[in-house]
Amino acid sequence: MKAIVWIIGALIVVEACVLLIKPDVYRKFVKLFVRGKLLYIPAMLAIVVGVVFLIFARECHIPWVIIVIGLISAVKGLSIFAIKLETLKGTLSWLSERSDITLRLFGILALAFGALILYAGVPR
Repeated sequence: MKAIVWIIGALIVVEACVLLIKPDVYRKFVKLFVRGKLLYIPAMLAIVVGVVFLIFARECHIPWVIIVIGLISAVKGLSIFAIKLETLKGTLSWLSERSDITLRLFGILALAFGALILYAGVPR
């Protein structure tokens, strides 16, 4: 269980690499979650990841980084429930309509974020 934070970081890096290589996969993913109330699944996942980060932060190489990311993730997940569903869908649709270059820039940011989690989340 000590490596769970590192595993989540690795999954974020893989996701970022997919976004860098094939931005259309992101667009299909967004179209899947824009239907109905499926947007609440990623919100709940963000809350779970935040709680997991907070629980296992003490066992990580740089615990304060994991604590901050865990808090941000949990707050992000909770805030999604406070925003109107139509507003969320509109924002995601707008984002998915951006150019491949823009999505790849987000992929670079996600890759850096995942690398930070990998570095900070290495078990002691």
